Amino acid sequence: MSISNPDKAALLSLTYAAQFSHPMKNGVKRVFDTLIFPKLPFQSPAIYLDQILHLLDLNNSFEEIVPTTVGHKDAEIREFLEVLADEIESRYPDYRRSGRMAGTSGKWSQHTSLSNTIILEKDERLPDVDGNAVIWVYVEPISTRLPEELIKNELQKFYTREIAAGAPKRKDPEEYAEASAKRLVKYFQEGDELVAANLLIELSRNSEHILLKEIDTSTGMQWISNSENFDWLSKVLRGIAERVRPNRV
Repeated sequence: MSISNPDKAALLSLTYAAQFSHPMKNGVKRVFDTLIFPKLPFQSPAIYLDQILHLLDLNNSFEEIVPTTVGHKDAEIREFLEVLADEIESRYPDYRRSGRMAGTSGKWSQHTSLSNTIILEKDERLPDVDGNAVIWVYVEPISTRLPEELIKNELQKFYTREIAAGAPKRKDPEEYAEASAKRLVKYFQEGDELVAANLLIELSRNSEHILLKEIDTSTGMQWISNSENFDWLSKVLRGIAERVRPNRV
């Protein structure tokens, strides 16, 4: 059976940045720099793990299937995909394939069926589902955090230098605001929306706020000292505030 067009598209995307590396696994860092990091605010690492899991399950040879695999042996391409998956799990331990060990004790959900959850202790093995390997996502217990802690977690996780470098020059702040707001509202409790919106507006107006100083230091992105970066971040913060504020029209 020939490889499907969606599988070809996934293989092309994953191997594009590594196509000139020999062996291909030496190009994993470039895949992060050009594919995974820029899309991380909008696309979960689970997406890439799921693509890799599916591709490695195929019996087809990947040699010359798409332009980016020309000149590479099937075994080399598969090794690259394995190394890439290992690196994703190493960098983002809340996402794991079946057969790997749970990095944290607590609730894990199946990526493609979030209602399917299990409780595991740290270092317990993540299981198959109906005999098939799947991607598991750790359900982080942050729903009881204060709005300030949730905002700090969001900014420290998705606005680092690795992820946001260049964004103030090239990216629409409204796209980032939309993605952040969707993540934050999942964890808000009653009354948190107004508190969060007010804090976000305060942050957008005050580059000397102690919370921004913490974020500036931890992300390595110079959100405070670089005026262009701060102007862009301010637009993001105001955009999030508009989206999470209660009774928004």
